[in-house]
Amino acid sequence: MSHRTSWAAEAGARSRQRYHDLHGHWPEERAATMPTQKVTLRLTMEQYGALLNEAKAQGMTLAEFAHAKLFSK
Repeated sequence: MSHRTSWAAEAGARSRQRYHDLHGHWPEERAATMPTQKVTLRLTMEQYGALLNEAKAQGMTLAEFAHAKLFSK
């Protein structure tokens, strides 16, 4: 392995460890629990603003709010 390849591998390992230290799980563990559905919405600026305001009022990000609205049973 060349010095450059070795350095890149070590940097990648450090990055993964920082992610684990920060989030308490490995990236692939999170990916395994995330929904796989992808949805595209076409919104006017007014609709987008209304959704964003509603999400903020509930203390959620727009992505969290959309997921809750679309995939909750």
